[in-house]
Amino acid sequence: SKNWLASFKKDFISTVALNRFMRFVGRRTKSRMKVFVGILCLVVVLEAAPRSVLMRHLVRTLGDFSTFQQTGDETAEAADDGDTIPLQHHNYQMTKEKMENITKQCPDITKMYSVGQSVEGRELYVMVISDSPNKHKPGNPEFKYVSTMHGNEVVGKELLLNLMQKFCDNYGKDEKMTGLVRSVRMHFMPCMNPDGYEKAYNDGGKDWLLGRSNANNKDLNRNFPDQYIKNKDNSEQEPETREVMDWICNEENPFVLSANLHGGSLVANYPYDDTKEQKTEYSASPDDDVFRSLATFYSDEHKTMHLKEPEWDCPDVPVDKFDHGITNGAKWYNVAGGMQDFNYLRCGCMELTLELGCDKFPKAHKLQKYWNDNKKALVSFIGQAKKGVKGFVRDAETKDTIEGAIITVEDRQHDVRSHSSGDYFRLLLPGTYTLTARKDNYNPIQKTVVIKPNSDAVELDFLMEKSENHQPDTGLQQLIQANTEQPDNSLLKQIQNIDQQLLTHSSQTDPNNEFGQFSPSVSIGGLSTHENTPKGADSEESMNEFLNNNSKEDDQIMNDFDLEKQDFFDQKTDLQTSDQA
Repeated sequence: SKNWLASFKKDFISTVALNRFMRFVGRRTKSRMKVFVGILCLVVVLEAAPRSVLMRHLVRTLGDFSTFQQTGDETAEAADDGDTIPLQHHNYQMTKEKMENITKQCPDITKMYSVGQSVEGRELYVMVISDSPNKHKPGNPEFKYVSTMHGNEVVGKELLLNLMQKFCDNYGKDEKMTGLVRSVRMHFMPCMNPDGYEKAYNDGGKDWLLGRSNANNKDLNRNFPDQYIKNKDNSEQEPETREVMDWICNEENPFVLSANLHGGSLVANYPYDDTKEQKTEYSASPDDDVFRSLATFYSDEHKTMHLKEPEWDCPDVPVDKFDHGITNGAKWYNVAGGMQDFNYLRCGCMELTLELGCDKFPKAHKLQKYWNDNKKALVSFIGQAKKGVKGFVRDAETKDTIEGAIITVEDRQHDVRSHSSGDYFRLLLPGTYTLTARKDNYNPIQKTVVIKPNSDAVELDFLMEKSENHQPDTGLQQLIQANTEQPDNSLLKQIQNIDQQLLTHSSQTDPNNEFGQFSPSVSIGGLSTHENTPKGADSEESMNEFLNNNSKEDDQIMNDFDLEKQDFFDQKTDLQTSDQA
């Protein structure tokens, strides 16, 4: 009867009965076809069964059988968003096929590409989702999620595959997701360490550490160039690291915001990840307020991360406790060579490290709970890329866009630059700010902007006038201002690093420069430089004034610097001006 069918659809006992029957058949047969036939026979006996129940078990049976076996005797948490197909673990080939199917389903808003290969030759696949999937859309920020750089931390990988599918399925149907597709160009890399993942997948996630490192036994989240130290872990970059570095700083994808998905704890972690002394203590970036806000936003949007005592379903793992579910990276534990600091310092992209739960490789039936807990936060966090200030830098006379203009926020020692399409993006909290645009052969232009709470980015354009008499703006002046606030940084070391950057951008051929041709705004030790370098007497005078006014605790630094000062200026006169520096 209709009443029987209606009650059956909601009857949990019937669902469990079907589940038990399938397992009974599965234990007595080795053939997947027999299991499939057994399910169909039961459907015939019952005359009808809810499509959702049938599909759950059909997919588990015909899909990856090792994943089905992982479920044990427990029942998966029910989906709270209308899902009818349960989440499962995807090995390398299954991941590729899943992403290819999404591009076929939604060809107008998706693009699948690879940023390079792993040590063992597996592709590092990325999915773009946007109404402009093939190229940057001027005025729209670029966002990215990267998961499973530790191959045994797999939850993020499955969540991103499901998130891609959701954007595809809901485009034109769900207002929020459709709006993001049209206003943010999103990139999803489900697995940065496919070699490590295959090891963990084949082991079934039984070994807590197996698959964490890449095929060369290197921890990729210790392998990026660090602002403070070079050690055995980051002195030479692995293939996966090099490819991702190129991708992060590529002008074709001017990333504004990012998150790096991990497992093993439950917290939103923000820069900096290490300190100059490599101690476990708070290490604030120039944008500490913005990072704290971003981390708090994700934690609040997550079902349990922000709770004082969130669920901890790992009896063998010590419980981590955090205030409101967020932490500064170095305060938690010191990590040199991490990816999130590299994003911020070298490429101008703000990145969080999101720990999604204590279980690094949960059984398949637990994945739905992770999706239920994270789905709102994953979607909403993307929208944070639309905050702060954005705009275009143009020539006042020709109205042509200007690439490489440096956008400075007063009293904030981290700059951004305009991209090839002339647009720039600067994440900031609500408040009043003074921004200055600088570019060689143009007069600097300064504007004040007010950012209101709960609003999208304020649009602030700069029309720059050329000036033949205008001297190149000096990055040294920014160093002078910054050094008065951060006397513990070696000014000499910073300038030598800047020399290396300038030489790289001038020659385009320096193989020994670990940062290559990246940094849009060269930030070293929390200090940002502009694109030009001091030349001639004016710069000498500025430096002498700084030396005379410097505090006593900087005397030793200045004495050392004075010995090298003349060499520094001599080198600068030989360099060509570079928009990239």
